[in-house]
Amino acid sequence: MTTSVPADGGTTVTITSDIDGLTETMDVKQGEAFKATLKAASAKQEVVLEAARLTNILDLVAFLVETGGPEKAVAAQQDIKDKLLTALPLWNNFGGKIVFSDVEVETPIGTVKAASFEESMGLTGATKDANYAIGIKLSGLELPDGVVPAWAAPLVPKEGNIDVKLSGADLDALARLAIKSFDATKTPPIPEEMQGQFMALLLGGQPRVTLTPSKLTAEQVEVAASGEMSVFPSQAGKVTVTASNLDSVTDAITKSDMPNKEQALMGLTMVKGLGKAGADGVTSWEIEFDVGSKKVLVNGQPLPM
Repeated sequence: MTTSVPADGGTTVTITSDIDGLTETMDVKQGEAFKATLKAASAKQEVVLEAARLTNILDLVAFLVETGGPEKAVAAQQDIKDKLLTALPLWNNFGGKIVFSDVEVETPIGTVKAASFEESMGLTGATKDANYAIGIKLSGLELPDGVVPAWAAPLVPKEGNIDVKLSGADLDALARLAIKSFDATKTPPIPEEMQGQFMALLLGGQPRVTLTPSKLTAEQVEVAASGEMSVFPSQAGKVTVTASNLDSVTDAITKSDMPNKEQALMGLTMVKGLGKAGADGVTSWEIEFDVGSKKVLVNGQPLPM
């Protein structure tokens, strides 16, 4: 664990850890019994708490201890609120990443293997443009024999990543309004009529979900996607999807013994027809949608709903 003092104040704390020969067993005995054992050659983890207002937070804790009980804390609530406001945004960013290597997961259907598995997350403090991000990255995936038919095996992703971020909330304004409005002598402590103000602040930031460039790669095909969608007050957005070597998917289904493969081929033909073919063999779809108006456009063409 190391600490440093950034230029904008606070304290940055970095914690790293290395684990060799990890084994972890999960045994669920309620309902449908399930047991799985995770094994990894190594697990490397890093957690960073950036610009945390530790001095302000510890000062608040000490003050609460010194008040001598709930009743005295209520009497001193204005001092407590002032100290809370001084401590904002609590921290700039809290994030971490853990990477497992040479992973094996023993399950009732067989052993799932991966060369590496990575998970990351990030959470801002009560900042003006707060966001929460999560990401997953995988490589060298191997499924147990028999789980996937032989014809479909070349189409199963062996590696990939998915990264999603929720942003647009003004948590600074929301936190300050909540602290200033709070009155422990009343029930409820925050007046119900203020819900409209909280909602207006939340919607004013136009919360949105962003899918940063993510992709899944199999032996014969690769699919990638990126885009953004508003969450409030409407659910609308745009997503770009690309796929390479779709002909291999058609060939695999044609040669397979899957049931109803004619319908599957018809659906794939329709999806491919909606796409825009590129010179490099990559098909792309720009999808625009608005849930409220039930409107969907694919490469500028309306999709019947």
